[in-house]
Amino acid sequence: MIKKIFIFVLIFLFAIYAAIFFPKIKNFFAAKFFCGKVGEIVGAAGLPENCCDGLKKIAGAEIKNYDENCKFFGAPGGLQICANCGNGICEPENWENKCNCPRDCEKK
Repeated sequence: MIKKIFIFVLIFLFAIYAAIFFPKIKNFFAAKFFCGKVGEIVGAAGLPENCCDGLKKIAGAEIKNYDENCKFFGAPGGLQICANCGNGICEPENWENKCNCPRDCEKK
């Protein structure tokens, strides 16, 4: 009888431990392995919420969707795409342009 109570208490304590720490472990692995890579869309249902380390979210709009002052006039919401914005190289093949990544794409 004491053995059954001991086993029950151990299972109960493990369940409490798992309820407290499992979300933290899950979030850690999700951030490392379920993240947007260069050129990938993020934020939509079923897709990663964030970009992988070292990448930044940029508006996923082509340059034609901005006016001459970089005011966006596309569909509301828009997509966000992971890019190497800030690496000093303008990468239009990964959606970077002078409006969503001026640091890399502005003519000097």
